[in-house]
Amino acid sequence: MMKRYFLLGALLLAAITPAQNLTPEAKDGLIKTLNQRVTQFAFVPGKDFSGFPSMLETIKPRVDAANTPSEFAAVLNEALAKFGVSHMSVITPDAARARATGGTVGIGIQLEITDKGIKLLAVYPNSPAEKAGLKPGETIIAVDGVKPTSRDALAGEVGKSFKVGVEGVDGKKREVTITKAFFSTRQPETLTWHNQVGIVRIPTFDGLSQRGKEPTGYSSENVDKLMKEAMPKAKFMILDLRNNPGGVVMNMLSFAGYFIPSSTPMGSFVNRSSSQQFVKETGNKADNLVEYLKWDKSPVRPFGRKDRFNVPVAVLVNGGTGSAAEMVAAGLRDSIGARVFGTKSIGMVLASIISPLDPMGTPRDKQTGFQVIVPIQDYITSKGLRLEGNGVKPDVTITAAITKDNDPVMKAALAWIATNPKVKVPAN
Repeated sequence: MMKRYFLLGALLLAAITPAQNLTPEAKDGLIKTLNQRVTQFAFVPGKDFSGFPSMLETIKPRVDAANTPSEFAAVLNEALAKFGVSHMSVITPDAARARATGGTVGIGIQLEITDKGIKLLAVYPNSPAEKAGLKPGETIIAVDGVKPTSRDALAGEVGKSFKVGVEGVDGKKREVTITKAFFSTRQPETLTWHNQVGIVRIPTFDGLSQRGKEPTGYSSENVDKLMKEAMPKAKFMILDLRNNPGGVVMNMLSFAGYFIPSSTPMGSFVNRSSSQQFVKETGNKADNLVEYLKWDKSPVRPFGRKDRFNVPVAVLVNGGTGSAAEMVAAGLRDSIGARVFGTKSIGMVLASIISPLDPMGTPRDKQTGFQVIVPIQDYITSKGLRLEGNGVKPDVTITAAITKDNDPVMKAALAWIATNPKVKVPAN
């Protein structure tokens, strides 16, 4: 049985092993396991993964030629991307190890692919990108002299350097050198105040909190403390979910319970078993998700809480808002009438599993440390919207550039508060 525990967006491997050399024998074992995971476990309504073995045959020469973990993963991920679904990829040993320790290997950005190149949605503190002077809102227009058209433009091992062409928000261009390295991605949840408006920032729902141990991501203990502070004071709440990529389903449901009654459905998961039962009982097609929503007797509900916020809520999202964070944004709008500000979320909302890619029984000293993530469930909101591929569209779209001293999205939310008849709070 695979070692795993439940996440929304992923199941995380319980133990991370050191990376080993990629021998031909090791590659064969990894490919065999990948084929099994995709054909036996992957599920998305309306998608057929049975052709993956043939796809693997067509890329075998490129797989054989791959010399490094990142090259090996890049070839396989190019093939997996052809299915056109999120949460389906091979994870390198460095990335797996970094995630387990609350960090990652890379240059330290959250990004969006645009016509110009790679737009920077966020830059992590103390990351290689920040040290090179990159800022949110800027665009990487060249990597080693070539216009980037995908995330793979910045692929590579620890220590790999890139000459990066950057276009600033003001249109000025410059070139910097950035070297991939390990850096911490841990950002604590925060509560700030604007008069009687409580502003809660949740950077991620990923990670499992353990009392007495430093969190690697979402800290339920810290969130409980912040919510306890805000509950008696706030006349209005702003939830900042921008650049929150999602994470553990338990964290998401726990957080949603601060606002949504446990009796109120947020939506429904669709997995292989429930989809087959739905087709059998109703005669509908598997991808008829609206009818599935009506049929489902076990919808997703938030955890019950004794005390909940009963104030107007604004939610801030952008192209870096994904998975569990998208579910929260949509659930708050559908169930309590929250108003959503910003730009459309990324639309990557498939519950998935992450598991070891090394074959079962591989001795520890022979394990490579690769992991694979495959989708096993789709999700529909309580209003019948499939978020995968669609995302959460804001009620108020704000595309103006955000700088350190000017946040137009936050200003728009505060302006809405000022005109809200339920709350008499000045906008500034």
